Amino acid sequence: MDESLTPQIPALIHEGTYEQIRNYAELAYVALDGAGLMRIDFFVTDEQEIYLNEVNTLPGFTKYSMFPVLFEKTEGLSYSKLLDRLITHGFQAYEQRNNLQFRRESNDYSKIK
Repeated sequence: MDESLTPQIPALIHEGTYEQIRNYAELAYVALDGAGLMRIDFFVTDEQEIYLNEVNTLPGFTKYSMFPVLFEKTEGLSYSKLLDRLITHGFQAYEQRNNLQFRRESNDYSKIK
């Protein structure tokens, strides 16, 4: 992390702005069919206008990177516990994908009017 930057976690923003950013982040995650980790960055103006800046689908992941630092500062989740959570999520997603069952629908179009 750049030593000239001083992160403020959590950000010093209005509660309503925080909730709106959280909502936008969830919408972006779903719209992009996110899985596992993703960091979605926003800019907030003095007037509380919110701008989506960028989406990091594979954010940096050293113990000094912002992604694990955010989890530690906001949820108290250590680097190793975050890794455990992500690995567990990966195994669950793999299991879920492998348990999908497909069936072929009938091609009987005679019932369509």
